[in-house]
Amino acid sequence: MFVKVKDLPDSLQNALKSVGYGRSDISVQTAERVSVFNAGGAGYRDFAILVDIASGEKVVKYGNWGGSTLWNPNNSVKYGSWGGSTLWNPNNSVDLDDKEYDLPVGGAVVRGSEGRSRPVSASIYLNPKNAAPWLPQLTDLTEAEKFLLAQFRSLKPGHRSTVGKEAMIDSLVKGGFLARAKNGATRITTKGKNACLDVAATSCS
Repeated sequence: MFVKVKDLPDSLQNALKSVGYGRSDISVQTAERVSVFNAGGAGYRDFAILVDIASGEKVVKYGNWGGSTLWNPNNSVKYGSWGGSTLWNPNNSVDLDDKEYDLPVGGAVVRGSEGRSRPVSASIYLNPKNAAPWLPQLTDLTEAEKFLLAQFRSLKPGHRSTVGKEAMIDSLVKGGFLARAKNGATRITTKGKNACLDVAATSCS
């Protein structure tokens, strides 16, 4: 699902700000267990942030979640090596630790990457018991409407099949699934992204 950043708790908003995340919404996934591993790539640096949602403390501590040494605010963000695991930093857990750990209720993990002059990308992982406030509402959209939304989500304007679908687009704009600027440019909204989650990943990635 996708959630508007401004609707997240301050603790998660601050965690995203600390790594320069600037998009208006973010992918939120639910899981009872999660890994901090990110493979990395040439020109990119991965990161993982562990967040106590209630207190806002951010930590990187593995293997003893829930214990007395869980929170370590002086080591708030864990970065991988540029380009992934390297000879100079072979034991970096973001690059190499692919084990899954229990994600406690009240905790969250932010995983993402930066580099190559591209916007910071990230996803948030929450325990299912914490996700209820942001679960998307069910919609009664048709498969054709969902597929059209998927095209707005994943394709550039010149590659979308919108000819003859003006009335459908107008309806989706009215329903808040698409937003239209004064110049006529149309983009998908957070509500629209959530409405096409069940469309094939190749159409809505």
